[in-house]
Amino acid sequence: MTEQARKNLHHNTAKMLSHVNYPMIQQQYLAQIYNIAPEYARGVYDLTTFKHKQPFEFSEVEAMSEQAPLFFKHVKFRPSQGNRLVGFAPDAPFYNV
Repeated sequence: MTEQARKNLHHNTAKMLSHVNYPMIQQQYLAQIYNIAPEYARGVYDLTTFKHKQPFEFSEVEAMSEQAPLFFKHVKFRPSQGNRLVGFAPDAPFYNV
């Protein structure tokens, strides 16, 4: 990706993220893209205009990024350590209760 394309990507993502009214959604989105590339998340964070009164720190995004792969993944439906259901029928009931 060229430097100009990278700047455009950061600008366009930050512009759309600026329309979000809830800081938690912004934090979660930035945490997910932090796992893709930390410099991408930092670039978007720096360009985002926050609507709410108290913008959050980027260190909060870094801390949330550790749990980002588990956002909106209910524990009951996650694969267990013994059975990943990769193309095979489950050995037992597959809800983790």
